[in-house]
Amino acid sequence: MDATGFEIRLDNRSRRRPRRLELTALTDLVFILLLFFILETRFVAFHQLDFRQPQERQRTEAAGAGDEAEAQPDPQPPLRLQVFADGRVWLAGDVVAMGEFATYLGQRNPAPETLVVVAVEATAPTQLLVSALDALHGARLDRVLVRQFDPDHD
Repeated sequence: MDATGFEIRLDNRSRRRPRRLELTALTDLVFILLLFFILETRFVAFHQLDFRQPQERQRTEAAGAGDEAEAQPDPQPPLRLQVFADGRVWLAGDVVAMGEFATYLGQRNPAPETLVVVAVEATAPTQLLVSALDALHGARLDRVLVRQFDPDHD
């Protein structure tokens, strides 16, 4: 190729001025993305848990029963449940993942009058406790005692 066919201009007249950016398209894009994220968000449905407080008559009967309670054993032994911070649930010797806990309770089918003692690890998220209580409520186990997990006594 012959080098005479190329032309190099070094003056400023050959440069174009940069175009001004229009912000209208950018704001349209931001609103479209915002609308997309709002529509794709999944909202959590919150459930209400009903806790029944013992009535005054039941409290006085329980306080006065003392020795009578020891003479009459509870018809159902309490069901012990431990909720760990990593999402595991220990129930009567079986370790179950929290996602499978409701199914496990359905298979086990405990009596509705069974007392459930729930021991929760101190570092466990509250959502794990609420999920466990919700599963117990779904299995019609309404007699629940919640306390903090103590490794020295449990």
